[in-house]
Amino acid sequence: MKMKTTYLLAIVTFFGVVFSSNGQTQNTFSGENAGANNTGNVNTGFGLNSLRNNTSHSNNAFGWGTLSFTSGGFNCAFGNEALFSNTTGSLNLAFGTRSLLKNNIGTRNIAIGHRTLESNINGNNNTSVGYASLLLNNGSSNIAIGFTTAKNLLLGDSNIFLGTET
Repeated sequence: MKMKTTYLLAIVTFFGVVFSSNGQTQNTFSGENAGANNTGNVNTGFGLNSLRNNTSHSNNAFGWGTLSFTSGGFNCAFGNEALFSNTTGSLNLAFGTRSLLKNNIGTRNIAIGHRTLESNINGNNNTSVGYASLLLNNGSSNIAIGFTTAKNLLLGDSNIFLGTET
């Protein structure tokens, strides 16, 4: 009888562990509160509060407050507060402190440089390279390359800006 009880206990324990798993796999986090409430898979977060409340997959966040409250996937944020306000935006690359800071639902944006596309909330398909380029932009399909290039553009779409302060 003792043998049957042991087997039954082992089987119940095994199934309890297998079916109680929440499915989080292949995540790496380092830093206070990094990934604290993560429910996604294949995410990497380094820094205070990076990916703190993430519910999506394949996000990479490096720096203080990067991608802290996101359900959008396939985002890369490098630099303090990069993609800080992102909620459902996906396929974004923010490389630089405060780049895409206010992005909320914008998708397929590339921001390289300190404060690039900082005020973008829902603009899509933008590419911005250079300090504070497209700083205030909330339009879509814009390209800006250069120091403070088109920093005062608010809602323009499908523009190309090349050079310093154009």
